Amino acid sequence: MEITLIEPRFCTVEEAEARFTQGIRLFNTNNSVNECNNKILTAYVDRITSTAKDVYIGCTSKEQDSFVPQKLHKMSLIDTNGLP
Repeated sequence: MEITLIEPRFCTVEEAEARFTQGIRLFNTNNSVNECNNKILTAYVDRITSTAKDVYIGCTSKEQDSFVPQKLHKMSLIDTNGLP
């Protein structure tokens, strides 16, 4: 039942971009989502770039100061509560 309701609404990427510029899109992988988001973001002419400065609290030595960023870089989005 649900398949017969949803499948006729499928369209190509090109058709979606032309007909539904502000539409909601569903993707089956995070990589596909990232590609779409990056494509939309780079299309804006008046965009603002904001660069974050990371602050690590609780490090007690220079070794920890250099180790923590490397460890965080390798963590998954699940381990960081969705923060890239």
